[in-house]
Amino acid sequence: MIEKNICKIKMKYLFGVVIPGLLVKKLDKDFVYLCGSIKELGQWTLKNCPKMSEQKQCPQQTILHNEPKFFQVELDLPSMIRKFDYKYVVHSQDDGELWEGKINVNRSWIMNEENIIDEEYYTPLDYWIEPLTDLPTNKPEEESLTAFTLYY
Repeated sequence: MIEKNICKIKMKYLFGVVIPGLLVKKLDKDFVYLCGSIKELGQWTLKNCPKMSEQKQCPQQTILHNEPKFFQVELDLPSMIRKFDYKYVVHSQDDGELWEGKINVNRSWIMNEENIIDEEYYTPLDYWIEPLTDLPTNKPEEESLTAFTLYY
């Protein structure tokens, strides 16, 4: 019964990602995109991908430059889409593109009817995959790995 109705409608899909604050330094120059294997996600072409919006939890400016930031995008996708691959991309006018994770490893989205509520599909919250390797730290180099845990 659900299967027949799903194929006839467009549904809203909600994607969200938490990104370490050091990756998104200047919100007027740095942007986060959802890029993927289907047409609606740009078919791996950044200029055609949907841009995500920062979701602020409070109206105040972020005080700490390294505080994690939450980005979200809501998309209308054909309900017949059952699977696609995607990644998050930070694009900086100063530093260029930074794609998350490893080159040939993508996130996979597979339809799960249990995540549909009132014709809106809720995806689990994602976290930026690739750990930072150049975090500023005052600790000796051999101890700097502990800094990674601050950003997850």
